[in-house]
Amino acid sequence: MRRRWLFVIPLLLLTVACDQTSKRLAAELLEGLGPHPYMGGSVVFLYAENSGAFLGLGARLTETARFWLFTVGVSALLALFVVKLHRAESRLELVGWSLIVGGGLGNLIDRVLRDGRVIDFLRIGVGELRTGIFNLADAAIVFGLVALLAASFAPPTGSRELG
Repeated sequence: MRRRWLFVIPLLLLTVACDQTSKRLAAELLEGLGPHPYMGGSVVFLYAENSGAFLGLGARLTETARFWLFTVGVSALLALFVVKLHRAESRLELVGWSLIVGGGLGNLIDRVLRDGRVIDFLRIGVGELRTGIFNLADAAIVFGLVALLAASFAPPTGSRELG
């Protein structure tokens, strides 16, 4: 059990630290400026503050509703995900839940410190196919979901437990 947390805690801290550092840099370098395209426009740095969830979903809710949904609700969901993290049966599942919890914590920190808003600053795409504006916490959550999906297709590890 101890070995598990020696892996999980640094991954959580690294995820949150990278997310918060990148958001601080985005605020310092991009706020008030227009888009900064790179690689022929495939990567665009653009400062935005999102009071909603993924792609601004829920941004038009009242401030009180957003607080209960995105701060209190997400906090409860993260607590549930920590339980799932504790019960992970494979390393891939452990990585997945760690990235999801770390990304969730990164965005939750923003919500608490920025009156319910999250800093987003990155958009990627090819041709007309583009993502919405997102941040590293969002990317960690997506990679965590991919890891969980991959873990669900992986063969069982047998009786061997994670340490």
